[in-house]
Amino acid sequence: MAGLYIEAVKQNFRQSSVAAVHDLWSMAETALAEDRHGTPGKLFAWHLKHKDGGEIKAEHEMRMHNRLPQQPDFVSELVERAKQNG
Repeated sequence: MAGLYIEAVKQNFRQSSVAAVHDLWSMAETALAEDRHGTPGKLFAWHLKHKDGGEIKAEHEMRMHNRLPQQPDFVSELVERAKQNG
């Protein structure tokens, strides 16, 4: 996901911010939850391309927080890497 976030910033699909990291991770959780065809990656890519995160529910955000690496400063360091590579 970190690599996808950096690429999304590079391609101007997302801004480089903490909120954008959380948004992207939540969007992935939404795609996993809403996929009905066994292709959550396609649904995620569609949401990303159309800047439509679907309906992000509290349960998706909770799973997002559980999946994000728990190292201190992971998100802020990821934002900085995206800025450098974008």
